[in-house]
Amino acid sequence: MAAVFEGLTNIQKHALYAEISSVMQLAQEGGLTPQDEVKKIAQDPVLWELRWNVDGKQYRLYHAEPSSDLSILVSLRFHLKDTSGDPLSVTARQNGEIQRAILRYHDPDNTLWGNIENPLA
Repeated sequence: MAAVFEGLTNIQKHALYAEISSVMQLAQEGGLTPQDEVKKIAQDPVLWELRWNVDGKQYRLYHAEPSSDLSILVSLRFHLKDTSGDPLSVTARQNGEIQRAILRYHDPDNTLWGNIENPLA
């Protein structure tokens, strides 16, 4: 997560972090409106995508709600979407990010999923 904050001023970092935290909290509580801020992107495991469009940049967080505890949101992969190049390249990069999230979901002990570092700390 810290990589997307590189090059931002402190004010920009705090604003982006506040926006991200707010949407994540709403998602965890099932309170996102409109629902297009969250999209189901995989079935096995059930994986969801949270979307932010901030200052012309597209941020994505892939997460899951483990069947063992549906009250938690497990953050698996956060990134700044790379929209450069042709549409096929954009889709391929996006699919690569989704695959990384799926791999993290299936290997929680070695990837420490859900442990988001605070980029402001």
